[in-house]
Amino acid sequence: MPKYVVKGGVVSIATIDVSDNVKSVDVKRSKAKIDATGLNGPGAMDHVQGLSDEEFEFEFMNDHDPGAVNDILNQLYEDETDFEVIVRPFAGGETSSNPTFTCATCRLFDFSPISGQVGALSTTKVTISANGGITRSP
Repeated sequence: MPKYVVKGGVVSIATIDVSDNVKSVDVKRSKAKIDATGLNGPGAMDHVQGLSDEEFEFEFMNDHDPGAVNDILNQLYEDETDFEVIVRPFAGGETSSNPTFTCATCRLFDFSPISGQVGALSTTKVTISANGGITRSP
């Protein structure tokens, strides 16, 4: 796939398309780096991968209307239940060049419903924990 400029994409949270309110997104996949250096090693550190700790980071443009993004996030925060997040780099369906990154067991632990400064676009940054990890398909 060639290099590209982000011009669109798909973000669905709890089966609701919130793409129009997403200013930025980061799909973060990380595994703990575990020291596995033994006494008989070659004189250098040896590491193995440990548990994953993955998350979605979003910057949303605020909208406080009923059923809008701020209302959706607030409800997920208050409900304290799992929800699904789906992210694709381009608009449209899943293809080999438009993969889907998803987690069905996400949780929202921190939420700032109002964030901003005078004269600037009202946005809020949200980190959603991907409990069980993020999968990519295809």
